[in-house]
Amino acid sequence: THNNQESQSAAGDELANQLIEQKKKEELEQQRVKNQADLKLEVMNMHTRDLLNMVMEAQKERVLTYREFDRGLETVLSTQNISHYPAICARATASFSVLSNT
Repeated sequence: THNNQESQSAAGDELANQLIEQKKKEELEQQRVKNQADLKLEVMNMHTRDLLNMVMEAQKERVLTYREFDRGLETVLSTQNISHYPAICARATASFSVLSNT
């Protein structure tokens, strides 16, 4: 019947979407592992002074990310507009994710 065909088609579309998402996740994970290996190799070949400079720069970026999050949180609290909170958290999470891989 027509409804059964539509139901099967929707289920097939959902399965295809799930497979595509799983493939994307796997590719991202493979890239993350490769990036970590590349970074580890780079760090192992760095002079101590360069390594310390890299760590200090990453720490500066972390501080800036915390400050940005704090400003956003202060705005949410002062305006009592909680609708902006998820976006503030998402930006901070994305920034920290990038920084974790550097």
